[in-house]
Amino acid sequence: MLDEVAGMMLSVLWLPKNLAFYGTAFLLFRLLDVSKPGLIRKIQNAKAPTSIMCDDLLAGVFMNVIMQLVIRVIAI
Repeated sequence: MLDEVAGMMLSVLWLPKNLAFYGTAFLLFRLLDVSKPGLIRKIQNAKAPTSIMCDDLLAGVFMNVIMQLVIRVIAI
């Protein structure tokens, strides 16, 4: 549970205060967290005790980068 909250917080970090952006980030974060593409899956499957937390943090970082890029494209 704490890992989900931390990942979600990272996904909205530094986004403009806009409910649409927050909602989109939440939905896409959940999609990334459930599908676990590429590196996120590798991290979760690692035997390290921190891997459960780190996969959600990485999903949050990926989501934040995606949202930052989308916002900049929309603003152009």
